[in-house]
Amino acid sequence: MIRVTFVVAAGLALAVALPAVSAHAQAARTYVSVAGTDNAVCGINSPCRHFQAAVTATAAEGEVDALDPGAYGSFTVSQAITIEGEGWAYITPPANGAAITITAASTDKVSIHGVSLNGTGVAGGTGILLNSGLLILQDSVFRLLATGLNVMSTHADVINTAFIGNSVAIETNGAGVVYNVNVGIYIPGPCTTVVRINSSNFVDNTTVYNENNPTATSSNPTATIWYYQVAPFTTGYTTLMTITGTGAGGNNPGPQGYSGVGTPPG
Repeated sequence: MIRVTFVVAAGLALAVALPAVSAHAQAARTYVSVAGTDNAVCGINSPCRHFQAAVTATAAEGEVDALDPGAYGSFTVSQAITIEGEGWAYITPPANGAAITITAASTDKVSIHGVSLNGTGVAGGTGILLNSGLLILQDSVFRLLATGLNVMSTHADVINTAFIGNSVAIETNGAGVVYNVNVGIYIPGPCTTVVRINSSNFVDNTTVYNENNPTATSSNPTATIWYYQVAPFTTGYTTLMTITGTGAGGNNPGPQGYSGVGTPPG
């Protein structure tokens, strides 16, 4: 009996000493469906109902796929990931909040493709709030939002995306590419904040772009909005660009063009 008691006690001590192991490792690919139920796996045979559950179950640099048309709820991303909305994933922001909030590491790339962000009936709604990380946004729609895309001192690439009927389509926060007074032009290169736009559409937005706190001066402004290779189609706006906060008294440079030759902005 003494020996048995010792063995049992030793086994219990070992169990206590070992670290807890998660029941499910994060997956490289997860899925959401309107017929799904939120769970810890979000696999093809057991999809989750909401993007947030699937993002949580997805490993860094993994992918979340929407299997069918539907609304999948607002969510926060804190790792490199791809969100594949397939052109039929729909997200409504909460009042005075964002449909998608990105807080990834500064070098993490977050790719979002084929989502529709709609603020109908929502006060103060934002489509995507990019606090940190690098955003690659493709083939998506931002409609009837207070702010479509809000970029906070980081970089975003916007490709073939539509901004329709928003109060502000894109807002940037932070200094962009500095105006070179020696040559009288903006010279693309490294900067804190930049949005590079390729082949997108801006229709019936009150303000298309707002630069907030560009820390510019009248003789040395900065440019955060860049048209990359193919300029967007822009119509029906009240104001093309405004500057607010620090640097609001500086020159308003407007969007700048980049042909794709040489060093790109940002």
